[in-house]
Amino acid sequence: MLPDTNTLPYSTLPLTPEKMFEIYGPYCVAFEQAVFNAMKHLLQDQYQGGAYELRQYPNGAVALVLPESGKVTARYGMAEESLTFEGASFAANIIALGQLLEVAHQRSDHTNQQRQHYQYYGILDALRGSIDVMVDPTHPEGHRAPTDEERHQLSPIAKGHADQQAIMRLID
Repeated sequence: MLPDTNTLPYSTLPLTPEKMFEIYGPYCVAFEQAVFNAMKHLLQDQYQGGAYELRQYPNGAVALVLPESGKVTARYGMAEESLTFEGASFAANIIALGQLLEVAHQRSDHTNQQRQHYQYYGILDALRGSIDVMVDPTHPEGHRAPTDEERHQLSPIAKGHADQQAIMRLID
C-alpha cells in the first residue's frame, strides 16, 4: 500500500495481542500504554484517542500509528511543533520505546532491550527513508544488513516522512 505523499510506504499488520507480543515481547502491554500516554502528554486536550494501526515499514520497523491527517501542535519539554496526528504518533512511539529501553536495561533484560533498541532505531531510519538496517526479529541479533536485492527493491519507495524534521526537533 502506498499512502499519500505525507506518509511513508507501509503494510498494515493485525493489531492483536499475539502480534504485539511477537514484536514487543513481554513489554507489549506497557508499550501500548506508553504510546497512549505519550500521545496524551504531547497533544494534551487535542488528543481524544482513536483507532490505531500497527504498521510495518520497508526496513521492518513497526509502529503503532494514529492514521489521522489533521494538524496538531505537539509539546515535549521546551519544544513545540506543528505536525500531523500520524507524526505525533511516531514521536510517541520513539518516546515509548526509549522508556522501555530504560526499563529493560534496569532489569538486565538484554534480549528485550535489544528488541526495543532495533525498533527504536528502525523507526528513526524509516522516518528518514533510510534502508541501512533491516529490523528482523527472526535474525539472532534482531537486525541485519539489507541484501542488494532488498536495497534495489526498497530504495525507490523509501522516503522520509513529511513531519520528520518536526518529530526530530520535538524529541531531541
